[in-house]
Amino acid sequence: MLDLGLIIARLQTLEGMTARVALAATIADAVALNVAQDRYLWIASPNSASDAGKDANRTVQRSALRFSIVALVRNVQDAAGAGALAEMALLRQAVIDALLGWEPAEGHGPIEHIRDAALSWDGARLYWADEFRSIHYLRGV
Repeated sequence: MLDLGLIIARLQTLEGMTARVALAATIADAVALNVAQDRYLWIASPNSASDAGKDANRTVQRSALRFSIVALVRNVQDAAGAGALAEMALLRQAVIDALLGWEPAEGHGPIEHIRDAALSWDGARLYWADEFRSIHYLRGV
């Protein structure tokens, strides 16, 4: 299993990173926190899905670790959202640059981007989620 602290540490070292980075159980939990910071990142909804095996005796199984990075940008100077969208684009690109292709631990393949979606806009806070995955292999005895 992957230590999610490795992802948090990598995101905290981004050049010019002013966002706080934390863990949330779900995307909804991250949005519900309603933090006061202008920039925030959460690692949310970590889960694994393994390939179903036809051979009950096999000791290696392919598994995909999936997680979302929920980003918050707060901009109270522009209720229309253009400023928040511009800031969000820069924050999301920094996250993608840091994670895409990175191999977070031995036995894990490079991180891949799966999809993204705008989550919420309330006139001041914009939330966006990017989903990523890393393929790894579970080994038994």
